[in-house]
Amino acid sequence: MVVLLRMAEIALGLAGDLPARNNPRQQKPPPPPVLVATPTEISGILAPEILLDRLTRAELEGWHPWTLDLEQALLRLPKRIPQSIHRLALQLQSDAGRRFADWMSRGKSWEPQQRLYGTKAPVPGTYQAESRPGGARYVELTTPDEHGLSRSLFNVPTNASALTGRDTDTTAGLHLFPDHQEVIAAWALTAPNRILDGTFAALLPRDWPRRGQRCKLASSILLAYMLGSGDALTRQVARDAICVLAASNDLNGGLLGQQCGALIADKQIVARNVYAQLAKVSQRSVDGSVRDTIMHMLPYVLGNSLAGLAEVLEAGADLVMKLGRGPGLSEVPGLQNLTLELGTGKTTAQARRLLAALETARNCTPNPAAEGCSQDDDT
Repeated sequence: MVVLLRMAEIALGLAGDLPARNNPRQQKPPPPPVLVATPTEISGILAPEILLDRLTRAELEGWHPWTLDLEQALLRLPKRIPQSIHRLALQLQSDAGRRFADWMSRGKSWEPQQRLYGTKAPVPGTYQAESRPGGARYVELTTPDEHGLSRSLFNVPTNASALTGRDTDTTAGLHLFPDHQEVIAAWALTAPNRILDGTFAALLPRDWPRRGQRCKLASSILLAYMLGSGDALTRQVARDAICVLAASNDLNGGLLGQQCGALIADKQIVARNVYAQLAKVSQRSVDGSVRDTIMHMLPYVLGNSLAGLAEVLEAGADLVMKLGRGPGLSEVPGLQNLTLELGTGKTTAQARRLLAALETARNCTPNPAAEGCSQDDDT
């Protein structure tokens, strides 16, 4: 959609058929000499100092960027912009310059609000089934922004899957607004099959996820789907992403664990795949957020998704012994019952080991040290 609109604006502009900005009856302006939205990085990012130079030139030379071109330029800016750029932009007098300055002034105020929902009721009898959505997970985004592209692209409605259609490219955000991680994730969730079959991961840039952005609701659900994917590359990308986020203190382990567990409980992703990936992540990143991911996933899966569970129970026990229980984690619902109900075997042994580790950690001081990540291959 956006590509078609941009192409139409360019075609009409080059033909001289775009109306004057303030008065359609005025003489139509010549096309601008440059497209201000042209990115400066292969990822689609537009450096803010370059956009400042382009808008300063436009003001000095007396031309105006096209409307959609300017909106696209703003969406390609990184979310963190130096104050020095903002101060210089405030000196611009053109409409485009003021729009650029206003975009930076508003900061986080235009970031979308998120709301989780599902396509059906949860599987009866599963953990917290009475208070959570079930089926495939989607995130509704709403933003107060009144401007064109950002208003359209940053508002993902509850019927987004019907609006996008089977053949719509839900990965367009990777180059349209490359630094808006949660918006990209929300649009990806409108086509979960493309996450599970590897289509989405194959298009991700090498620097995804970008450092310095907290992993919130939409990104956590996206990572959960990727961990449970049947595609090896998708699983590897998810593991690497979790390590990057954990190392920069941007991983919300509790939230990721809840989403992994709920999707497993509702049979939306393959439990064994998730367990194997989290066990591998725990070997690469001894971090409290990874521990929290495992601990908050377990209540959803204990008793109904046991195949392959032993290795993630073992990983959880290892992390608790090294790092402690973590804040707000007094027990894992269902774990003690599991140790009583099962007979002998590796799953039973690791469940009892984790239970003992949690009990021992009650009176221990956690070790805040965390090891770094290394790269590995999927098997």
